[in-house]
This record gives sequence, C-alpha cells and structure tokens, in this order.
Amino acid sequence: MYRACMVPIMTYASPIWWTGKKTHGTKLGKVQNDTLRHMAGAFRTTPTHALEIDIAVPPIELTMEMTAEGYANRLHRLRHTNPVIDHLPDEWQHGSQMGNPPPLPPRTKAQVKKGTKLTQLKRTARLTY
Repeated sequence: MYRACMVPIMTYASPIWWTGKKTHGTKLGKVQNDTLRHMAGAFRTTPTHALEIDIAVPPIELTMEMTAEGYANRLHRLRHTNPVIDHLPDEWQHGSQMGNPPPLPPRTKAQVKKGTKLTQLKRTARLTY
C-alpha cells in the first residue's frame, strides 16, 4: 500500500525539483518515517534506519535519486525525432559529452558504419535498445 499510494505522491515530478538538498530530504523523510511507524506499529523512539530495514523500504533520498536517474535514462533513450528533445538543453541536442556518462560498454569500430557521425543521444539510444 505504501509503495502504491505514498511513494508516487511523494516523488511526483521529483526529477524536476529534486536537487538533493537536505531540506527536501528532511521534509519527505518525516512523512516517510511517520508512515513507516504506523505501518510497523513501532514506538516513536524506534530508529528510522531500523524501520526501513524491517519494512524493506529504502531511504527517501535513495528513492528520489533512483527516480531522477530513471528519468534521465528515459530521456537518453528518446529517438531524435521526439518533440521532447527540442526542450532539452543544447548539450543534449548537439551531442557534446555528458558530464556523467552511463555505465555502458564502448562501441567497437565494427559496429559503427563508415561516414556516419552519431550524436550522444543517438549513440546512447542505439546502445540501450
């Protein structure tokens, strides 16, 4: 019930507004901690880390980071004809190197056709399909 109802509400549009600030994590952590205490029937003095382990729920900061990474991966897999690409920053559109490349194996020379120059989005999209 928690994963189906609470997590989507707390992480709504989080790839846009989540920057990893401590204040965001603190506010969402309080909501998550109260919910976990009600679910487990635990006392207020029960450590949060113990509740998360007992109920098998990751910390809210980790959940937000995974959501943001999943969103970035979806953006990297978009086809170059997708209208969303027009709204991405220029460095995504014109193929300059990303600051944090995905952990994918490098392309071998045998896989690249001669005379074609791939943008970073096209290269990533071909590797992830």
